[in-house]
Amino acid sequence: MAVAGCGRLSFDPSLDARRVTEDAPAHVDVGTNILGNASCEGDVAPWIGYFADVTLGTPGRTGATSCQVCRLGGSTASTLDPSTGTNDAASPAVGTTWHAHAWVRMPAGATGIRSRISLRQWTTGTTSGAQTQSSGVDLSDTDWTLVEASHTVEAPAPQYLDSFVDLLGNVGDCVLVDDLWLGQVP
Repeated sequence: MAVAGCGRLSFDPSLDARRVTEDAPAHVDVGTNILGNASCEGDVAPWIGYFADVTLGTPGRTGATSCQVCRLGGSTASTLDPSTGTNDAASPAVGTTWHAHAWVRMPAGATGIRSRISLRQWTTGTTSGAQTQSSGVDLSDTDWTLVEASHTVEAPAPQYLDSFVDLLGNVGDCVLVDDLWLGQVP
């Protein structure tokens, strides 16, 4: 992870996560972020929830707002997903590597919530393929935690590749997600 400028950075190896205080600089990446509204400013479009309600939340890691994702139930995790066909990598070539990350935290006063990020190939609009998932990390209610994963596209060539952020908690739990990133590694 590259960090430029001033800010406090701490690493807790027992959590295998990076926590950065709100006054820290933005995460630095190589390549182009293909995501629209990656910082959830103004509204949450094109982001949707899977077994989750997605609304604007505060604080934002950068900017005024973030996406607040609240678990509604259903599966073992609720997710912040891109709308199909939006914020996806269309027809990524087999053998290319893609990286995704997001900054996640709990709202003030929340406890016991975890998160992770995944990249998933879709061979058709409804058939999923190969997937890479980061380890789940414990979240803080004061510091933003970086969740990230990289995925190399496998055969058969997918129709598209997307990334999504999981909320691992109980029904009613919420997380704040900001500064999402998905791009091909040069």
